[in-house]
Amino acid sequence: VDACISAADYLMAKGLHSKGVFRVSGNAEDIDALAAKLLVERCAVHEGADVDTVAGTLKKLLRCFPETLFT
Repeated sequence: VDACISAADYLMAKGLHSKGVFRVSGNAEDIDALAAKLLVERCAVHEGADVDTVAGTLKKLLRCFPETLFT
């Protein structure tokens, strides 16, 4: 949950004015690496991270929840 909050906070600060956020795919390797880093190190998304990568990471993390958030 902390990883999702970190990614969402970053997107609120940097990604609201990005065109196609959540539709444009980030680099798959970068998404996997950022997700692993956020989950293992419990750190915040670093300044200057690619918005599309952070959005893809958030989507990946949300898909890993044991129960669906929306029905």
